[in-house]
Amino acid sequence: MIHPPTYSKYRNVKTTIDGITFDSKAEAARYCELKIAKSAGEVRWFVRQVGFDLPGNVRYRADFLVVWADGRVSVEDVKGTLTALYRLKKRQVEALYGVEITEIKYDSRDVNRLLMTGITPGAR
Repeated sequence: MIHPPTYSKYRNVKTTIDGITFDSKAEAARYCELKIAKSAGEVRWFVRQVGFDLPGNVRYRADFLVVWADGRVSVEDVKGTLTALYRLKKRQVEALYGVEITEIKYDSRDVNRLLMTGITPGAR
């Protein structure tokens, strides 16, 4: 029996770049964009999947922590759908850790173009 392909709840497609598997094409696109910014000197360094411990033995994992060339630090989450649980965890992290989480959104056409050609779309 042939089974149809399975999709995730939000229809994101796992994507592998540089041997790293990302949960979505959009997250992979942001990774590519940050790599380009790093090579251009706009970003000092960045790390993926940064964890924040929350009350009740709960953990929030941001997609990226970025240290910019001017010394600013940003916590970024690439989002397609803003769920109620995400909004709750975001508020908790911002209150407990004193950081602001930046939500990165892309148009799907921009993501596909970036992943196929290396052209960086602007974050939205």
